[in-house]
Amino acid sequence: MNNDVRLKFLGGCRQVGRSAVNLETDINMIMDYGVQVEHGPNANIFPLKPDKPVDIAVIAHAHMDHSGMLPALFDNGRPRVIGTPPTKSLVNLLIKDSMKLMEELPFKADSFRKALRNFHPVDIKEKIHRRNTTITLLDAGHITGSSMVSVSYNGKEIFYTSDFNTQETNNHYAAKPPNYDADVLIIESTYANREHPNRQELELRFYEEVRRTYEEGGHVLIPAFAVDRSQEVISILRKFDRKKKLPIFLDGMGRQAVDIMLKNPDYVKDFRRFRKYMKSVTNVKSQRHRERLINEPAVIVTTAGMLSGGPALFYIDNLNPKSRILITGYCVEGTNGWMLQNKGTMMIENNEVKIDLPVRYYDFSAHTGRSGLFAFVKALNPQKVFIMHGDYCEEFAEELKLEGYDAVAPEIGQEFIV
Repeated sequence: MNNDVRLKFLGGCRQVGRSAVNLETDINMIMDYGVQVEHGPNANIFPLKPDKPVDIAVIAHAHMDHSGMLPALFDNGRPRVIGTPPTKSLVNLLIKDSMKLMEELPFKADSFRKALRNFHPVDIKEKIHRRNTTITLLDAGHITGSSMVSVSYNGKEIFYTSDFNTQETNNHYAAKPPNYDADVLIIESTYANREHPNRQELELRFYEEVRRTYEEGGHVLIPAFAVDRSQEVISILRKFDRKKKLPIFLDGMGRQAVDIMLKNPDYVKDFRRFRKYMKSVTNVKSQRHRERLINEPAVIVTTAGMLSGGPALFYIDNLNPKSRILITGYCVEGTNGWMLQNKGTMMIENNEVKIDLPVRYYDFSAHTGRSGLFAFVKALNPQKVFIMHGDYCEEFAEELKLEGYDAVAPEIGQEFIV
């Protein structure tokens, strides 16, 4: 019996964004199918198209760089889509929002509806059998509902991490490797060249800066990703602020993400605590509310995380001089968030504007750091390692070779038989 496995990398190679891997056993699979969210004017933002009709599309998590092009698979096909229950809800939220902003859809108008109708939620550790192929999702610890993908085929074990985090956070458990040696490991490498700071110390410093700024009469503006980062930031603050002295306001799409998390208690680490924390927060639902909010000191958690749009731009234009801006996530070069950290300026209405407020960066990343990546590879002891989703892919592959692994950083469109 032929047990060859064909791998073709359709996106996410030597870059962060548009992740897409085509895996062919006796069925044809796509693992993630995303877009390049933040990009320059001439960037290639979409993944390659698969060569053959797709039987199953696995969406490991809902971030747009992993799910944003899912509807395109339904332009001329009808694959079965699998992912966890919260991933389905979050895909609906995020893609629907992105479609409002697109001048021209990169897929047929009704393909998004087809994708949702064919999205069959599966739980973590639930096995999906198709012919001689078995697919199992494992907890990735990255965002709500995020998963790693384990594929077994005729005695071969293929493991795809997608984005994962081996460090426990306030709302999610850490990702753990499966209990087997992998024939093939496909691993993300976002933080392959750096470590994260000590999490406990960082959280305390973050809380103390928020508390001090509020007590001195300033606003604390925390631009944050809507899915999970906003909720993680709130959980950090309330963990230290047990008497709820800080008035915390949540604005933007993070409100809908909270609702989805509340409907999926099995995918939140300490659900009762999480629900209590979220009930202590005031939701901002109108422009009038925003205008009232800036008259008094407050803590404001709002989209967009990279300051590329959303309510954050209104707040920045109206913060009092005692305020601070605390950035809690990675900002792609060229975005407003990157400009603010590196140049102290932002593009507002096509003008580069100087922002005369203190700006701090807190690394609350949901990706595993350098040592976690090496430990994960060691635990899986793979015969072949493919490095993707990072700016340091080739260098990381070379380092793994020095450790004795057969490692490669594929280029987009490159194909392998394993």
